Amino acid sequence: QFSTTDNSTKNVPEGIAINLDVTISDPTKEEADADLMDTLNVRQAVLLEIWDADMQDDFLGECLLPPLGSLSASAKRYVLPVLPAPPEKGSTRYHSKKFAKVNCEGFLHVEASWTFPCEEVPPLPDAADMERRVKREEILHTGKLRLKIVKAEGLKGASRSFRREGSDPYVCMYVRNEALVEKDKIPPGFDQYGWHQTALGRHECYWTTSKKSATRNPEWNEEKEFMLRTGAFERRTKQAYHLELTSRQATRNRDDYYASVLGNKEELRMYFGSKDATGPGTQHSVQIYMGDNMHQFKDKLAAACKAEASVETNRKRKLQLEAVAKDVGYRHSVMVFVPSVKLRELAQQGKVGVNSYEYKRLYRIEEQDPSSWQPLDSICTFMHYSNIYSFGRSVAQRLRVVDSTEQYKLKNNRLRQFEREQKKLNERLVELNTPSKCFGYAKFQHPSDGLSPEWRPVIIDRSEQVGTSKRSYKVSYVFSKQIANPAMSDDGLTPGPMYQEELDEDSILPVVSDPKIKDSIRGEHKEFLARAKILKDQGMAESEIVRQLNAELKKTWEKARDSEDGDGALPPQPPTITLADVQEAIRSKDDDATLGTFPPGSTLATLSPTMSPASTTR
Repeated sequence: QFSTTDNSTKNVPEGIAINLDVTISDPTKEEADADLMDTLNVRQAVLLEIWDADMQDDFLGECLLPPLGSLSASAKRYVLPVLPAPPEKGSTRYHSKKFAKVNCEGFLHVEASWTFPCEEVPPLPDAADMERRVKREEILHTGKLRLKIVKAEGLKGASRSFRREGSDPYVCMYVRNEALVEKDKIPPGFDQYGWHQTALGRHECYWTTSKKSATRNPEWNEEKEFMLRTGAFERRTKQAYHLELTSRQATRNRDDYYASVLGNKEELRMYFGSKDATGPGTQHSVQIYMGDNMHQFKDKLAAACKAEASVETNRKRKLQLEAVAKDVGYRHSVMVFVPSVKLRELAQQGKVGVNSYEYKRLYRIEEQDPSSWQPLDSICTFMHYSNIYSFGRSVAQRLRVVDSTEQYKLKNNRLRQFEREQKKLNERLVELNTPSKCFGYAKFQHPSDGLSPEWRPVIIDRSEQVGTSKRSYKVSYVFSKQIANPAMSDDGLTPGPMYQEELDEDSILPVVSDPKIKDSIRGEHKEFLARAKILKDQGMAESEIVRQLNAELKKTWEKARDSEDGDGALPPQPPTITLADVQEAIRSKDDDATLGTFPPGSTLATLSPTMSPASTTR
């Protein structure tokens, strides 16, 4: 410990490095870029093939629907030329009959619309479970295609027997995922070019229209809706076909799906503190100490990735290390793994609990769940969190470094709550100016000093005396004994309620020039109080007006509450309309009418004959 007498650094002991297991999510931003591309372009190609329904099923041509991202929510008519199959591999669905030497001609008339997302996205409460968060992600990445096959004109005539001229055409629809490239590992349910396949390995036909006999100009007028997921999301979450014989298999498949929706497939692992460890993630000499804060940790993480990239031979991992060393910064959040209560109980059972199937299942799913990771304050050190998250022990603590994008915040409940708390801590009391409260100063009179005045900082509440000429306000003193005295609370542990005092308008001084608490009408009441003058002119008593407007206000609130359907936070019930509010609304209308009815050609001087020119000028 340094002092004024001993300030030498010669005998300072070396710091003890802590063991950390760090995961960097999406180091090269590939998944973030893929989500952005899905937003701009859905990357699902819709192919319409026309076939002749005879014994040989001749190919009559094909059409590609315009990109789904270019379609609108309202249906539009498209006239698509019927073309032969292109010779390039992957640009069309492979079928041996499509590449025969045939002349394709004609046009296909369709109507199409695309709605994205497929439905309104519900608000996500902080306590949302994993199933609800997965459902929300599915809605965000799913669109609705409404397709109508109207007719075709001038198709090639394939059948000329039995005195018929024309074909027996029908239309088939196929879908290709354009987010897949040939170098990728082929996910289940796709061929090597991204065309959707069934469990039997055949191309999946989404829709087949009815057959029209002996015609070159068939008319179908058939319509159908399809739910299509965006390309990158479907590539990431597509699961293999499996048969669930037991509940354990069903649970495992569901957990794998949830992890693919909420988690990241691209991750980079780095290890700190273990001198004897070898392998990827340990080929650096960077150490993390208990006195390092999160800013210093991210700087050291970048240095460790740069050192490891210099000796890494794997090209993909080297690119990831270089990307982290270059990009990690203030946008990234450092998070610690927080297991659930059930997972901790299994871990406390020793080897029996750790080796159980339930522990492994929970650990695998919670590790990928973003809401299992708690953000750490950037200015705090590992020492601040040592008692809470066990930093500095022999077992390496799990950390995760993520880019705090808006998309990731929707997946992590803890991050949203953390940012709200940080924002609340950064708020300044002197900037408080809401319709219900305002910061200012109030004249306080000392009872033991001859009522000598002193202007003290206070929080001013909105006045309920709206209809009076001189209002009074309730103020809460920022610095008072009643706030800091825990004896005023019922349990003796938490501070009691603020001491409030009612003062007139001359004894308060709001800091802001235009305090919102002085608005005569609440924002949620303006729509209803606008009718108060009309009801008064119709002969209705003021008490009846209050009763009727409150009934309408309650009905509107109940309708908004029922429309939430339990998916989000319920709207708070607005305060009731008082008699003073009605009187003030009627009075303000009368004042507006008086000011707005000047005689033609009148001036300020002519309206007040007793007013002198000097006072008029002033």
